[in-house]
Amino acid sequence: MKKLILALALIAAIAPLVGDSVSAQTVSKNGSRIYVEGLSPSTQYTIKVFNGTVSRRYLANQCGVILVPAANGLSPTVILNGGSVLSNNLVDRSAPRCVNGVLDIAAPDNFRTPSGQVGIVGQTPNFAALLDIIVLRTRNFTANACGTLQINTSTTFPAGNFAINESQTINQLPSTESSPPLCVDGVKYLADSNFPL
Repeated sequence: MKKLILALALIAAIAPLVGDSVSAQTVSKNGSRIYVEGLSPSTQYTIKVFNGTVSRRYLANQCGVILVPAANGLSPTVILNGGSVLSNNLVDRSAPRCVNGVLDIAAPDNFRTPSGQVGIVGQTPNFAALLDIIVLRTRNFTANACGTLQINTSTTFPAGNFAINESQTINQLPSTESSPPLCVDGVKYLADSNFPL
């Protein structure tokens, strides 16, 4: 009997939003989760995050040059010792070869190779430096039966600025948190202030 009363109280506290036409721009957040509503139910979407950061150790060669590979065909932005090495501000050139601890062509400044690698010069030879790499990151997510997409964020996938299927860019998240919508058998419910979901 208690379960029945509790179930009835919960049903009374939430209101179904059947057929509600919510714009795909409706974005909410709750903790480390972002919710995008108004999408096609049970459909996979590609999410591109423009400022995903990954920390990795890269080994400098015998000449003190680190080559950071391109990601997704794009040159990364590298953060080293608190300073940014912006790939679009670098000179384009071929990577010099290191022969017996000497570069075959002098490289006084950081550079970018034709394949998109970022070369960082002046590092300690044969030492692995910890670099923060900011790159475009892509993941696939599937909207639930109510057309709501849940994106779990992290330091490597921060989703503060992202695009959905190349066509829709979300540049700013809401400043306040809200309870996520609940989807039951294709029916969307919103939380009541007295009964959060």
